[in-house]
Amino acid sequence: MRYLTPASGTDFTRWVASAPKPLVGYLRGHELIIAGEWTIELRDHGDFLERLWSRELPDHRLWTRTATVTELIKRSGVPGWMWVRNATTPWLVHHSVKGAEPTGTAQAMLTTARADPGAGRYAIEASRFEAVLANSTARGIRVDVERLNAAVDEMANVRRQVKDLMTFDPLDRANEDAVVRWLGERGVQVDGPASDDWGGRQVENNSAALAVAELYENILHIRRRLPKARELRAATRRGKVHTTLAPFAQVSGRVSSKGPALNNVAKDMRPLLLARPGHVLVTADYDGVEPRVLAALSGDEVLAHDLANGDPYVSAAERAGFDGLAFRKTFKLIIISTMYGATVGRTARMLGCSTAEARAVRDALWKPYPVAKGWLDAQRGMERVRLESGRMLGIVESAHARANLLIQSTAYDLFQKSALDVHDNLPKGAHIWLPMHDELIIETPEREVDAVMEVLGRFMPTRCGDVTINASPVVLGPHWRAL
Repeated sequence: MRYLTPASGTDFTRWVASAPKPLVGYLRGHELIIAGEWTIELRDHGDFLERLWSRELPDHRLWTRTATVTELIKRSGVPGWMWVRNATTPWLVHHSVKGAEPTGTAQAMLTTARADPGAGRYAIEASRFEAVLANSTARGIRVDVERLNAAVDEMANVRRQVKDLMTFDPLDRANEDAVVRWLGERGVQVDGPASDDWGGRQVENNSAALAVAELYENILHIRRRLPKARELRAATRRGKVHTTLAPFAQVSGRVSSKGPALNNVAKDMRPLLLARPGHVLVTADYDGVEPRVLAALSGDEVLAHDLANGDPYVSAAERAGFDGLAFRKTFKLIIISTMYGATVGRTARMLGCSTAEARAVRDALWKPYPVAKGWLDAQRGMERVRLESGRMLGIVESAHARANLLIQSTAYDLFQKSALDVHDNLPKGAHIWLPMHDELIIETPEREVDAVMEVLGRFMPTRCGDVTINASPVVLGPHWRAL
């Protein structure tokens, strides 16, 4: 075993250039072992290895058995490492099976993935995106620790007060029946204490019942936010969180966030996460990507035309007899949920109406688009199919989930390509801060805001078939916030 030092750098680069490929490494403590022949002590020589490889070996890749790249960056204390790839990702892309566990050596997994040229090309890009996100993980995201602690303390205090008032903890899932009874005895009728059911509540028209309803709104607010606030606080280290951003943790390919999970941070809690001093956040979010992908996959020209010439969610609300702007958010959720097989009961809860009324609303939503509706209804098979990107569609447990998977997977493939194009053209000092579903957030030095806006405006918009999907860049400022 040879050790890489500045003195042996020339020998190392010659060896890498001639060594059998794929080149595989693994992490042991703070040592990186490459092909069982070279050892690099990352604390002493990690920065040297990064400079050497990036300068002398830019066309070579080092594959790892597991997602080691983030740990390599963290342990070396050096950003970069774009040449380190995770062999597990190509394997997952090739198999696309929910819950499948990678097996075999890194070489074996790569051989399997590359057996399918179309999926193999896509897998290489997927592993590159994972390396980009690993850099984001290693940099971390700043947390407004003072505000976070104050929010946790305030919510915990309110919880104690409500517990004393009700004589039991309403946030404890074991007390759900007790919550329903307590509310009912005070003039507030609900089907269940969950937030979805709460939308269909009935409140007696008196001051006491209205006060109880307001109290429970506060309880629901805390129920949704206190666990996440505590998760953020527990994960904060030296004023930052290092969420792990993992593509293909879901069958569709969409990026998941864990340790802590940031995908489900409530919008009013997002300002707790900050850009670094002297930096701001700039974002671009696909406009109505899921109905637009549906229009492209189904070939519904009427739906494609309407999407290109108006706001689909406002139009849907007005078509169903509601105030378009006031109910835009609700009808966005209704359209997407019905695309994926939501029950009439769920639509009724969203609108606070009867199931008969909800059924009439759904009929009005889809009446102009029989082609798209027919396509959705036809997606009941379980067979694998190749997506436009070249990868195979994953296998799901139930046939009714197929339409969801087709649309979500296609949308993710478009997002991944755009995100990589954005990354490749960002100015110095700017980087991907967080991918959030169909939104890409960039952290940039303040002086580069205009350049980042230009890059996002140029590379985020995309096309699915003949359907254009726009994404307009917006400056968020020093805090994360909802658009």
